Amino acid sequence: MSEKTKYIVILGGNVSGLGKGLIAASISANLDWLGYTVRYIKCDPYLNTDPGTMAPTEHGECFVTADGLEADMDLGHFERFTNQDTSRKSSLTSGMVYNNVLGKEREGEYLGKTVQVFPHISNEILANMRETGVDFKVIEIGGTVGDIESNVYLEAVRQLHRKEQVIVVELVYVPWLSSAKEWKTKLAQQAVSQTRQMGIDPDILLARSERKLPNSILNKIERLTDVSTFLAEDLDNVYKIPLNLWERKTVHKILEPFNIDLNGKAEQTNKKYIHWRDRVNKKTTKYVNVAIAGKYDNAEESYKSIIEALYHAGTEIGVKVNVEYKDEKDIENIEESFNEINGLIVPGGFGARGIQEKMMALKCARENKIPSLGICYGMQLMIVEYATNVLEINAYSEEWGKMKGIPVISYMPGQKKVNKGGTMRLGKTKSHVYEGIFRDIYGVEDIWERHRHRLEFLMSIYKEHFQSSDIKIGVTSPLEDIEGERLIEAIYLEEHPFYFGVQYHPEFNSRFLLPHPIFVAFLKSCHNV
Repeated sequence: MSEKTKYIVILGGNVSGLGKGLIAASISANLDWLGYTVRYIKCDPYLNTDPGTMAPTEHGECFVTADGLEADMDLGHFERFTNQDTSRKSSLTSGMVYNNVLGKEREGEYLGKTVQVFPHISNEILANMRETGVDFKVIEIGGTVGDIESNVYLEAVRQLHRKEQVIVVELVYVPWLSSAKEWKTKLAQQAVSQTRQMGIDPDILLARSERKLPNSILNKIERLTDVSTFLAEDLDNVYKIPLNLWERKTVHKILEPFNIDLNGKAEQTNKKYIHWRDRVNKKTTKYVNVAIAGKYDNAEESYKSIIEALYHAGTEIGVKVNVEYKDEKDIENIEESFNEINGLIVPGGFGARGIQEKMMALKCARENKIPSLGICYGMQLMIVEYATNVLEINAYSEEWGKMKGIPVISYMPGQKKVNKGGTMRLGKTKSHVYEGIFRDIYGVEDIWERHRHRLEFLMSIYKEHFQSSDIKIGVTSPLEDIEGERLIEAIYLEEHPFYFGVQYHPEFNSRFLLPHPIFVAFLKSCHNV
């Protein structure tokens, strides 16, 4: 293929939340099946530098890249669909753009010039969109065409379109009006018109709807907009989206202007396609119910990577996972629920809200031999709960402020008084897996896992209070804590079918075709309960 990178831009017309990230990931998966190299960037028009200081109720979970960027959850979709890591270069926000431009202005790079949105901000965006050394770059523009804050990104797309090989794919919503009992296409028509007013002519429309649109409606949209229109209805499984794009020849139409000979890649593509299709269609004959004891109302978006990791692992071993979300109100009656729950996950989080309820759930799971996985903050709560109820220590975490007793969870070096944004322990680091149950699960001595935390379980605390208990260490990091000891990365409880705490986030490393071994082991234990 040509050495010059080709670009596919994903836009959202008329409303947000149409699934641009899933479409971008699915197109990227199709390109991967074809044997092409592909990179991805998500452009978010908000002024935050990154989503690290946002609650997940704003834009969904905060994903963490291998190189330590707190990023939009759509980067997670790309990684899960392509089995390829994203990086700091895969995310761009207006906060980043303005910081960069104003930094250059202070350094004198624009000396003598008036710094303006056009061309300085748009040029900065354009520079981040450009790529070399790969076959394709998929660019997703967050928000909706017509948003004031996204106009400068659309201007950058317009300029890119003029100088490079670019295909623009626009998602448009086609609603069913139940009172009139008919589909309405005017929103789609207006979205295209608005995009054209920005100087961009869409090449492909993907018609989004809750159910399958009749061909007559697709033909109508195509006739009135002069843009090739394809169906993209809601599906019961997001991993069917790449299959739909492929089987309906949608991706072929997207690639058509690039004059690519797809026939020459048929054999290689067929193998990858069949592997994906067979995994999607794999039958599940067993069922488990897993409770996630969190604190956010929109749990499906807030804990997206955990939910997907459970699905990956369940598909691997033929188990359908029913996820139940438990907040503080539900957890108060958790003992009644355990008759119907096969496993418990306490996910990452921050702050003191709901901690007593979560520790109540952990105590119940520990005493009743319910398989449990504590992730990041969840592991820390496992330690506090065990210290309180088994070792009878007046234990607490320093995150909750100064309290009477022993802080069994402490701030890492340099983490106590810092700016909140981008200062945690972030990204992938190497850790050593001890012989025993964790080594059996991972099958290797060294692992690389991603982190997002400020506090830790000190080795000195473990040695003084826990070493003779049933809490055992499974993984440590060569990084040192405030006392010069190795960091404890994972623990487990002896004489329990599965009571594991991990300081890292295994869910960020789980892939559709390569499930994370921790979640596979967890579900196997759940099924044996």
